[in-house]
Amino acid sequence: MEKRKFTDLDGSEWVVEITTPDAKRVRKDAGVNLLDLDGDTFTKLLQDPETLVDVLWVLLLPQITERKLDENAFAKRLRGDAIDTAAAALLEAVCDFFPKRRREALRAALRKANELLDQAASHSTTLIGSDRMTQLGAAVMAKMDRDLDEAIEKLMPGKPSTNGPATSELIPTA
Repeated sequence: MEKRKFTDLDGSEWVVEITTPDAKRVRKDAGVNLLDLDGDTFTKLLQDPETLVDVLWVLLLPQITERKLDENAFAKRLRGDAIDTAAAALLEAVCDFFPKRRREALRAALRKANELLDQAASHSTTLIGSDRMTQLGAAVMAKMDRDLDEAIEKLMPGKPSTNGPATSELIPTA
């Protein structure tokens, strides 16, 4: 079976392999059961970089010790795209642990989880750039104007809330 590897931001290559003793150590020290087949483990490791780094710290400790790194120095090497490549290597190594039938099912689940995460990111990006988001922003600003006018009226009854332009006119638009 091919070794799963990833490269951190400092250019160091890490080899990720899972054995039963490794899985026990990760469950005990990081509180994550890598061999849990219900799918929550994959999702958590894909969505929570902090948990991912904690798991990798425990799993890769022999390599980390050999390189004379402490936990903080190791964690600083894992951000941005290095998080994605580390997660991919770890999850592929988890799949590799199991016999062929289970391995194939896990790989299918992993592909599906990645597809769903990609779709969610794409949908979020589309939504942020949409007219709906612009309308929502305008509605929020209008509510802020009304709330500010109400607060001024409560503090200074009978006085006009503004002597100049409306609050929304004072906020630059992009």
